[in-house]
Amino acid sequence: MLFGLGALGLFILAYLKNRDIWLLVIARNSKAEQIRKNGIKVCGIWGKHETKLDYVVSGTEDIQDISFDLIIVTVKSFATEDVASQLTKILSPETYVFLAQNGYGNFEFAG
Repeated sequence: MLFGLGALGLFILAYLKNRDIWLLVIARNSKAEQIRKNGIKVCGIWGKHETKLDYVVSGTEDIQDISFDLIIVTVKSFATEDVASQLTKILSPETYVFLAQNGYGNFEFAG
C-alpha cells in the first residue's frame, strides 16, 4: 500500500507499477476519483510513466478487512501523526511500515 501521492509518492508508484506490482493507494478525496478514472502520469529525469492503478481509496475506513505486507508512507511531515493514527486501524503484526519522507520528527510521530 502507498499512502500519499505527492512528488515522491507518484515516483514510487510509477516505479512499482511499471514492474507489475499490485498497489492499493490512499489519496485525498479531491484526487481519488480523478486518479481512479485517469490513472497517473509522471514525467521527470527517469522518463515518462503512465499507469492505471489497481485500487484507490480516500481513507483507511474503506480497507479495514485487507491485510498488508508493506505500507509506504510518503506524506508531508506535518501529516505524519494523523497518518500514523489512521494506520493503527489496519496494521497487523506482520505489516512493515516504510517512512519515505524528509524532515525531522517523522519517526517520533509515527511511533
